Amino acid sequence: MIGKTYKKDSKAILDLLENADEELKEKLMKEMEEHNQITLKIEDQEVKLNAEAVTLERQEKTVLEEKYIPHVIEPSYGLGRIIYCVFEHCFKMREQDQQRTYFDFPAAIAPFKCSILPLVSKTPLI
Repeated sequence: MIGKTYKKDSKAILDLLENADEELKEKLMKEMEEHNQITLKIEDQEVKLNAEAVTLERQEKTVLEEKYIPHVIEPSYGLGRIIYCVFEHCFKMREQDQQRTYFDFPAAIAPFKCSILPLVSKTPLI
């Protein structure tokens, strides 16, 4: 009902109602009981919602069980895995040219500065 009536403002209205804190929810429920409508301020304008557009009710939920997904830590410390992790964290791409990639190793891993360049000549030989 809100979408049909308040077309462009419907997303803002729903976001406000869903993300409201407990104090605002109590205020809106009291206003709905007294006046059978609520007034919301959205983007410097007041929007009035009647009982047909929105229903406010208090619910009590009893949580009997909480489910969680455990995170597994791999206890394997092989040299290959460590090298792959170092390569992954040091791999970079240039913002202007994503075809040109490079490794940016910290000084603790690669204490010597060097560069490996391809042997390509773009100048024609005469």
